[in-house]
Amino acid sequence: MTIPAFQGKNDPELYLEWERKVEYVFECHNYSEEKRVKLAIVEFHDYASIWWDQMVTSRRRNGERPIGTWDEMKAVMRKRFVPSHYYRDLHRKLQSLTQGSMSVEDYYKEMEIAMIRANVEEDRETTMARFIGGLKKEIADVVELQHYIEMEDLLHKAILVERCQGVGHIASQCPNKRAMILLDNGDIESVSSSDDDMPPLEDCSDVEVAEPVVGDVLVTRRALNMQPKAGGNEEQREHIFHTRCHINDKVCSLIIDSGSCTNVASTLLVEKLSLPTLKHPNPYRLQWLNDCGDIRVTKQVMISFSIGKYKDEVLCDVAPMHAGHLLLGRPWQFDRRVIHDGYKNRYTLVMNNHTIVLTPLQPTEAYADQIRITRECNLREEQLSIQEKERKDKKNESQQTKEKNKSESKEEKKKRVSAFASKREVESALLAKEQLLVLIQKDVYFTNEHNSSLPSMVAFLLQEFGDIFPEEIPHGLPPTRGIEHQIDLIPGSSIPNRPAYRTSPEEAKEIQRQVDELLQKGFVRESLSPCSAPVILVPKKDGTWRMCTDCRAINKITVKYRYPIPRLDDMLDELHGSCVFSKIDLKSGYYQIRMKEGDEWKTAFKTKYGLYEWMVMPFGLSNAPSTFMRLMNHVLRSFIGKFVVVYFDDILIYSKTLDEHVNHLRISVDEEKVRAIREWPTPKNANEGPY
Repeated sequence: MTIPAFQGKNDPELYLEWERKVEYVFECHNYSEEKRVKLAIVEFHDYASIWWDQMVTSRRRNGERPIGTWDEMKAVMRKRFVPSHYYRDLHRKLQSLTQGSMSVEDYYKEMEIAMIRANVEEDRETTMARFIGGLKKEIADVVELQHYIEMEDLLHKAILVERCQGVGHIASQCPNKRAMILLDNGDIESVSSSDDDMPPLEDCSDVEVAEPVVGDVLVTRRALNMQPKAGGNEEQREHIFHTRCHINDKVCSLIIDSGSCTNVASTLLVEKLSLPTLKHPNPYRLQWLNDCGDIRVTKQVMISFSIGKYKDEVLCDVAPMHAGHLLLGRPWQFDRRVIHDGYKNRYTLVMNNHTIVLTPLQPTEAYADQIRITRECNLREEQLSIQEKERKDKKNESQQTKEKNKSESKEEKKKRVSAFASKREVESALLAKEQLLVLIQKDVYFTNEHNSSLPSMVAFLLQEFGDIFPEEIPHGLPPTRGIEHQIDLIPGSSIPNRPAYRTSPEEAKEIQRQVDELLQKGFVRESLSPCSAPVILVPKKDGTWRMCTDCRAINKITVKYRYPIPRLDDMLDELHGSCVFSKIDLKSGYYQIRMKEGDEWKTAFKTKYGLYEWMVMPFGLSNAPSTFMRLMNHVLRSFIGKFVVVYFDDILIYSKTLDEHVNHLRISVDEEKVRAIREWPTPKNANEGPY
């Protein structure tokens, strides 16, 4: 057993696959740690070898000890070749994975591989729910009616339904009919039309060759990407040959067109699969493969493709093409001596003493492929257009900067105009009765800073009410104020159950520390909710971390509020004529609003150590700003528009004079509490006194 080579490509999956194969080799041999490292280094090639030498030199220069164990080597290489966002991308891919055009078995393999790579650990029921949720609707509706216990049972039933061996529909009307193919050796092979996501291959023995007609040829060409006609027995009569093939284990669109004088591979295919290109020996121009007009072809690429058991290699010109990924023209048909059945639109060729018949896609499937490829090409062209625009903008900006610097260098020779006018210049302007624009600096009081310049009456006021501005909000739930946050879910929506994100040991400790702190304050509690969302750490301005719940899944199924948010223009109009301002910023304002009783389970979040739910309103919920604004308007309703403006948790008190401002800053007494004292009747004797 030999250790595989590693070139150092920036592909985390390639590196992890290499690491796994190396560990398989090490498990079969009792190598020492030092020898394991040396054996792995021997198989470094290209960039990997250069990077390793530079890393060893850097560690030696910095006085660090050399890497001596396989685990240390893996940690260093993972830091370089596996980006930090790789596992987050895997989780996002897993959450959005659906069957699409894949077969059930391929879809399950994709899901299983994604779960293994993302280190997702979940119970059996969650995995089965994830699998059913991504199936095609017509398959999922039938499978859900079946009885299954294990994941394997569910998979086999889904495959049976897909291949017309299950229940739920009439076999003669199923779109996934299986074709019986007669091989040269007499064996019979059954192939599903959905296997490998491409049409089946047929091997036949008796082939009748039709000689070409002698004479002039009249060719009428239609656009390659034409919409299919519905119905009719001659559905292939006006359509060219479309199918699907495998290129580098990826499903790609393939077209056979006898009117093309060359084989063509699309630019999108070459870029996505990172295929090596060659310089074209005879560059030329094309005008019909895409919508961009005149295209110059300067590159070629060798394409290895397969359609079922048929494998071939063909040299193609590289050009932008919206019709498909790969186009086989006259060169391929000439080299393979291909025969075309015009009635059935099939191509027949002989490979390795086997006669192979290529069958086309249905027109609707071919049209769907073309629509998808066209969208991908349009997206790529938009991205290139944006990049080109940014490049031109940078070039123009650089040119403008150079011209500006050049003009400034010329002006330096002249006398510069000063922004400050001297006494003599002002006197001259006044004597000449010229217009003057004067900028006056005016001092402003900042009441949020306790310094010597603060007016004494404001300082006394802040000292008097200093107890209402504590460093930390009190522990325990806030009082019930009549306004609580509630989450109304869209009827019929499925409850999300998202796994916890992968975190480093330091991030896991920080998350658990904040969870313990919230538990002590009573803001969260342990939960048994069927709903769960992951948490992430968001950096704050002071360098610390804030734990936030990723509420995107629950927000998608939440009924949105329509509570009005104040307009900044209207609030600025209210400040007209005021010159004294004070600003109050609420501390942890969201945590001062309780969740509605019975809705706590909808806010459940999951960490590595457990499932919890919020007792107060967390950050990230879609309707949280509306709830907070509603509470602020309710509490300060009698003051808003008079001397207070509120924008979420920012409260601004404005006044025209300092004395008026001090009165505005004081806490108003509730009228209900003092009404009994104000309306107390005047005593007429000693017995009527309040003693």
